[in-house]
Amino acid sequence: RPHRPSPLCGLCHLGRCLTPCLSPPVCDCNRHSTRCHFDMAVYRATGNASGGVCEDCLHNTMGRNCQLCRPYYYRNPAADIRSHNACIREHRIHRPVPVTQQPRATRLARWRSG
Repeated sequence: RPHRPSPLCGLCHLGRCLTPCLSPPVCDCNRHSTRCHFDMAVYRATGNASGGVCEDCLHNTMGRNCQLCRPYYYRNPAADIRSHNACIREHRIHRPVPVTQQPRATRLARWRSG
């Protein structure tokens, strides 16, 4: 269930408002973190739906719900976001070396073979 302030939040005593009584945040970290904290700005930005923010995302994930991949990683289309391999390292595309940059022996062998 989303993190919401308790019904007792905002009570005032002798003209002074008490610190809001917040239940521990409930976060959906997609199985990439076991720690989270409450953020009032996020709570307001979500229309008071949830203020939980995941901490220390694992498996090369990041974001409020560990739902994004870290830089230089991309979403693995074959894996669910909750999988430990949801974000995988970007593979370098193998490009053939231009003939002018190949070693001289290789160029001679190609010329002789015809």
